[in-house]
Amino acid sequence: MLSLKILNFYIIIFTATLLSASSKKAIRILSFFFLTIIAGIRYNSGRDYMNYYQIYLENASGSTRFLNNEFGFYYLMKILNNLGVSYNSLLMLIAIFLLFTIYICFFRNYSKIYMGIFIFLVIEKLYFNIIAGSAIRQGIAIGFFILAVENYLNRKIIKYLIFCYIAILFHRSAIIGVFIPAIFLISKAFFKYIPLIATSLVIFHRYFIMILIFILNILNLDEYSKAYLQVESSSDKMSIIKIIYYMLFIFQYYFLYYNFSKLEGRRIKKYAKLLLIGMIINFLLISNIGIFHRILPYFQIYYIPILLSFKYNRKVKKIYFIIFFLFLFIGNHLKQVMSKTELSKYYIYYQTFFGKDLKKDLERWRLEEERIN
Repeated sequence: MLSLKILNFYIIIFTATLLSASSKKAIRILSFFFLTIIAGIRYNSGRDYMNYYQIYLENASGSTRFLNNEFGFYYLMKILNNLGVSYNSLLMLIAIFLLFTIYICFFRNYSKIYMGIFIFLVIEKLYFNIIAGSAIRQGIAIGFFILAVENYLNRKIIKYLIFCYIAILFHRSAIIGVFIPAIFLISKAFFKYIPLIATSLVIFHRYFIMILIFILNILNLDEYSKAYLQVESSSDKMSIIKIIYYMLFIFQYYFLYYNFSKLEGRRIKKYAKLLLIGMIINFLLISNIGIFHRILPYFQIYYIPILLSFKYNRKVKKIYFIIFFLFLFIGNHLKQVMSKTELSKYYIYYQTFFGKDLKKDLERWRLEEERIN
């Protein structure tokens, strides 16, 4: 049975990539429509599926959750509930928005987008977690973050600030967007030494966590300090895997750093800086500093344009693309081995809502949550 369920994952990748490889524009567009449908008809996929289903029903009944903070999502739910839009339709609308944003910002300059689709699917964080998995509010925030970056690069500062603000209205982690100008001012040479600093933080992570908790308490963000700043003990086996993953990531980081000059265009080099920041955040995640899990997707999305640049840049040897992609692919699978939450199960066990009783399953979920808590 497990092998059949795993097939769901490969069928999705094969179908979307095949559609996007077509010479006809209409069929290529259909690949995005296919991915939107997959995200919209999913059932109980990701940690937050049932949780947000309950929140959506409560919003229809007059709940004010998210009204005092991140109220963009509150009003989105209120509008859709008043229009009689179902919960899964909400998920589909989020997928449409984020996929369209990724397409216009990263894919539209390439006549052959099938490689972009393939990259997008294989990097589990980019599709199966952000769009067809856990992220719901944050999926919207990431879309506006991408638009904020594009407007900043186009020197449209007012629009950049507006999109940053809208992103924060859906997820407070999007406040990272206000640091984009500072990130772009960092010189390339500075990135050479950051992994050494990050390594020190990994080694002395407990002290680093104490400092972060102190800062978050001052900012009155107690829920983040309690929920995300946790250090979990690991077995010897996991420690060895972490060391291998860490070394692989170091190679990936410096591979991008030393090939930085080969990237064509000012925009791509700015994307590379964002991706390097994302890799640094990943260094910190090795020590299970959970708050960085919320920040990482904003930067990890930039694997798409960087890999496409390695693939289609005439100055870059094709072997560079293969090496960089393999570093990433193997690293992601090692991360799945390390993960105690088994994130991969959300696409291995992909299922649709057809034939399911959502309200009955929601009640079972509530009872299970009460039992656990």
